[in-house]
Amino acid sequence: MDDVIIAAVDGRGLVQINADGTVHEYCTDELVRKCVTDISVRIPGQIIVSIGSRVRSASGWARSLLDGDRTGSLVQIDSRGARSVAEGLGWPSGVAFDDDGSLLVSLSFTYRIERRNLSAPQAPPTVVLRNLPFYPGRIRSGREGWWVAAPFVRNRATELVLDEPGLCQDLAADVAEGEWPVPRLRQENLYREPMQLGQLRVLGILKPWAPARSYGLVFLLGRDGRVQRSLHSRVGGTRHGITGIVEVGSRLIVAARGARNLLELGEL
Repeated sequence: MDDVIIAAVDGRGLVQINADGTVHEYCTDELVRKCVTDISVRIPGQIIVSIGSRVRSASGWARSLLDGDRTGSLVQIDSRGARSVAEGLGWPSGVAFDDDGSLLVSLSFTYRIERRNLSAPQAPPTVVLRNLPFYPGRIRSGREGWWVAAPFVRNRATELVLDEPGLCQDLAADVAEGEWPVPRLRQENLYREPMQLGQLRVLGILKPWAPARSYGLVFLLGRDGRVQRSLHSRVGGTRHGITGIVEVGSRLIVAARGARNLLELGEL
C-alpha cells in the first residue's frame, strides 16, 4: 500500500487517500470509529489499529488517565472485516509489526512496550520494556529497529495523585481540566498551573530544577530489545509533545504536536 495513505477520522472510521488526492471509505466498522491512536500495515489488506479507549475520544487522554481507563483494544482489519484481537488495555498508543509477524504495542497507562503474537491472541504478551519514565506513544519501523515517540513525561506529583482514586474523582468532577496535575503536550507556563514537586517560581520564572509537565523525546528501540539511542528536547525547550515519527532514508521526521512543529532531525 505504498501508493496510498490510510488515515483515521474520528467519528467516521478509516479512509483511504490515493495518490491523486481522492478519498474513499476504507473501514467504517464501529470498532474503529473512535479514538484510533495508531495504524500499522503488514501486507496489503491486513491492518492493525490501536484504540486508546472505548469510552473516550482521542482528546480524552488526561481524563482516561485519572479514571484508570482500561478499555483500550487492538483491532485487526482484513478481508473478513474488522475484529478485536485484544481488549482491556491501558490506552494502547502505538503498534508496529516485526518481520516475523509479531506485533509491538506501546501501552501508555502501564508505561511499557510489549510484543504480541497475533496468531495466538490469547497467549500472554512478552514485555520488551517496562516501567518507562514516560508514557510511550507511536512506534515506527526503521533500519535498525523501531523509533518510539514519547508524547508525555511522568512525574512524581502525577503519580501521587493517581494513587488516590478518590482525589482523581474529585479532580475530574470539580476542577477545570487545564488545572489538573497531569502531563501536557506543552508547557504553558500559566500562573494558575498546579505546583508540582519542586516546581517553584520566583518573579514568574520557573526554576531550572523544576520537574517538567511536558517534554520532547524520541528513542530507537533495537531489535535486541535495548534502547540504542535517543533524541531529546530540553525541559525548557520548545520541541515538546512528540506524537509522530518516521524514518525516511537517512532522515528522521518528527511531529512535535506540543510545539506545533514538523522537525527534521538530520542525518541518522
